Amino acid sequence: MLTCIQGQKKKIKCDRHFPCGQCSRSNLACVPSQRKPRTRHAGRRAVDSELRSRISKLEDLVETLSGEEEDDLEQSPLTSPTPPVARPVDAASSADLLICPPGSIFVMPGALPEPSPDVESQLYNIFFANIDPVFKLLHRPTILPFLNYGNDYLKLSAQALPNKALKAAIWFASVTSLQDTDCYGRFGVARSDLLARFRRHCDVALAQADLINASDLATLQAAVLYIAASRQTDASRRPWTLTALVIRVAQGMGLQHEGSNTTTPYEREQRRRLWHQIRVLDAFSSIDRGTEILLPLSSFSTPPPANANDDDFSENTSSITDREDGLGDMTFTMMCNKATTLNMALLSPGQDTWQRRFESTQAFSKDINERYLRFCDRSRPYDRFLLAVGHSMIASSILRAVRPMQKLTGSVPPRVDSPFVVQLAVNTLKAGEMIYQDPEAEGWRWIFWVQWHALAVALAGLCSVRDTELARTAWSLVEKCYDRNSSAVADTRNGMLWRPIEKLYKKAQAFRNGSGSTPASDSTSPPTTNMASLGLENPQRSPDDRASTLVHHAQGATPQLPQASIQPSLGTHPTANSIAQWPIDVTVDFPLDPINSFPTGLSAFNEDMPWDWARIMEDVSNMPTHVGFSDADLIFQNMDYNFGTTNAPLDVHDGWTFGTQ
Repeated sequence: MLTCIQGQKKKIKCDRHFPCGQCSRSNLACVPSQRKPRTRHAGRRAVDSELRSRISKLEDLVETLSGEEEDDLEQSPLTSPTPPVARPVDAASSADLLICPPGSIFVMPGALPEPSPDVESQLYNIFFANIDPVFKLLHRPTILPFLNYGNDYLKLSAQALPNKALKAAIWFASVTSLQDTDCYGRFGVARSDLLARFRRHCDVALAQADLINASDLATLQAAVLYIAASRQTDASRRPWTLTALVIRVAQGMGLQHEGSNTTTPYEREQRRRLWHQIRVLDAFSSIDRGTEILLPLSSFSTPPPANANDDDFSENTSSITDREDGLGDMTFTMMCNKATTLNMALLSPGQDTWQRRFESTQAFSKDINERYLRFCDRSRPYDRFLLAVGHSMIASSILRAVRPMQKLTGSVPPRVDSPFVVQLAVNTLKAGEMIYQDPEAEGWRWIFWVQWHALAVALAGLCSVRDTELARTAWSLVEKCYDRNSSAVADTRNGMLWRPIEKLYKKAQAFRNGSGSTPASDSTSPPTTNMASLGLENPQRSPDDRASTLVHHAQGATPQLPQASIQPSLGTHPTANSIAQWPIDVTVDFPLDPINSFPTGLSAFNEDMPWDWARIMEDVSNMPTHVGFSDADLIFQNMDYNFGTTNAPLDVHDGWTFGTQ
């Protein structure tokens, strides 16, 4: 027993009996005391350990959100003469917040500081200079009052979660379009640090706006803009995967079909712009990874947006009228929409012959030349960018028809003349090189796609073509494209796209140096083509007549491809003169290559066919397509490449061709 309660209070000795002697003599009530229960020390240690773990995670999160530097964005650039080396941004290094329920996201005050008003103003100016012209998603007259003055946007207050997400996406996209030195010169902060900061803003804002269950346009606009910009800064599968998410969200909102409940022309136009930019994003994502487009032509009926400038309509406009011809706010977007539709049409079941596929390609080429490219003025940087991208779209579409981007189930790519295919790849690479050679196109390059497909086709062809002017031109372009795209391609050098390209590069180099297998013919002089025997002496023959000739040759002896009529190519622009002085002829071959003689014979391939395109694509992608190709692969004999022509040859080896005065 323990000392009784009275003994403990009076500090007197207790004999530990009940009742004790002291209490009996003092006539007090003796109350025995009880021993306190023992504490569970092991449980306390477990609780303490869990608390310490939580505190540690919170400390790490605060450091991640706020960064170690305490420099404000308004601070002047550091005194160091050179900016810090940008670190690659790894979006997967932190937990992905987009799939978190909105109620589970709590942001500590000060953990996500917004940019100052001056910095915000700069970011908005960058957005409308670099992002808006090539990714036309927002209506400038209604978005600017929201950004500059805090007005309502799409019937929501400026502080509504969807609108806060849209602002964060604009910040992120603006920084994406800058180069490292430009970003450091403007804000005194490394581009990688700003990207990480604004990426976190977007992730948190989209999670709080509940992207997965979104039913408002602003949240979806923010997500689409965020994913489009992420393509250039995130080489992982995250943007590709999120593209599928926004497609489902858009379908849940009914954007794929235009119902009668759309109240105003303004709202209808906003929905159309958003849906068709999602289609373009889907196409870009599929190109980035060599996968199928998720939205076939049969999956939607929403008409394309109007070819109208932002200033042509407002929230109160009763009708929106298309511009007939010429360049405007929607030009780049309309070109992308048409290119996306063409690529889907080439893979549709109705395009069951090469004749139909190339009729589609020709129609696309003629359309964008007549509607847009012929109005470009080369004295204007943006017009030059439009012209280069338009040429790249046309060249890429022809190349993909000859060498499909995806592995074809039950079909073999056409056995077309190897130099001919190399020429098509050279055309595509050269059009892309025009974009990178122009110093004034820097702000819009972020939208351009990695030309891994044209690079792979060129390398595959260079495994059997050497010691020709074509081979030398191809190698000049391949070296530039290879160095530039090795770090920008999906999953970088270790990805499923680049490993086969590296193998091709080594094999082509070995063949170039004479250590590879030798084809049966390396002749630089093409054999003479009998045009009459091919039925091409009359260019006015009907498609049916030409097709019958092709079928005849497909069933009989192997014919030769005709000598290509190489036209003058792109040259220096006349200072401040209109494109009317160098009209594009859409009825003749587009020659992005200044080669005097074009190899046209069906030259022999390597006997073991180590560069065979079907095998290459089997290495690149395991995603089959349901579309097969016919055997009428000789349609190229009478192909007119409707790229247009100009007055001087293009030389991309000595810097930017066009003057900028």
